[in-house]
Amino acid sequence: LSLISQTEERYRFAKLSRIAGEKANRTAAYEASLNYYLQGISLLPDEHWKEFREESLALFLGAAEAAFLVGHFDKMDELCRTILVESHEEMDQLKVYEVLVSGNLAQTKLADAVEIGFKALSILGVNFPAKVEETDWREWRRRVDECLGAKEVQALIEEPAMVCEKAIMKLRILSRLLPAVYKFCPEYLPL
Repeated sequence: LSLISQTEERYRFAKLSRIAGEKANRTAAYEASLNYYLQGISLLPDEHWKEFREESLALFLGAAEAAFLVGHFDKMDELCRTILVESHEEMDQLKVYEVLVSGNLAQTKLADAVEIGFKALSILGVNFPAKVEETDWREWRRRVDECLGAKEVQALIEEPAMVCEKAIMKLRILSRLLPAVYKFCPEYLPL
């Protein structure tokens, strides 16, 4: 790798490392996946976040997720912090929060997982009260009834597939957050 000196070649090999990392990840070879991603990151030149943002993000996010999956939580945190500093795009940060929720759950840091998940959801416009009251549950139920109208829940199966990226991200974060909420703060479950 030290022989690769031209910037264009470094980008090309970094991209190949990302592709190899993705393939390894799909086959559950998470340690190999992490190594490929880290190799790709090591090939990136100094100004990679400005010149090669999408590829840099894919490498760092893939490495963070692979690090979580093999239990290298310090590395996961380091990679996630880097993304949060370098990328100011909302969806990029939400993807990082999703990894951090999973990583904190895996370490049974339930309070941290809930805090991070609630922060991510607040970015998406989903806010939870500091203390759950019965009126909160009633309001939630009223809003669900209002959205469903006269439709039966069964009729939702016939609806078109969801395509809104933010709505999908809300569901992804909520689904990852559910075990922590169940164990750490079950009073939020009805919401």
